Amino acid sequence: MCRVYLKTDVESKSYLDEVEYDSNIKLSDIFLKVTNVEVNESDEVKPSRLCRQCTTHVLDAYELICEKAEVEIDSLLHQEHEHSDDAGLGLTRKQHL
Repeated sequence: MCRVYLKTDVESKSYLDEVEYDSNIKLSDIFLKVTNVEVNESDEVKPSRLCRQCTTHVLDAYELICEKAEVEIDSLLHQEHEHSDDAGLGLTRKQHL
């Protein structure tokens, strides 16, 4: 039974299942990153599976988060590079503009 929709799906995935995303990562870790909700894998009351649709949505959201983080890192590195270039020339940001 799907933890989100509470429906049965024969192709659902367990939170313990690993999915392939750059490397193998547990679905519960991806769910935590996307929803900020920790899955207690020993919880026997709540369903421990996600249907195909929810799995797809969680993976899509995770990919978006990873892409955003990559863009932010690239931006910070670019800013740091510009700052170090300006410092090497003895220029401040205002002088450079």
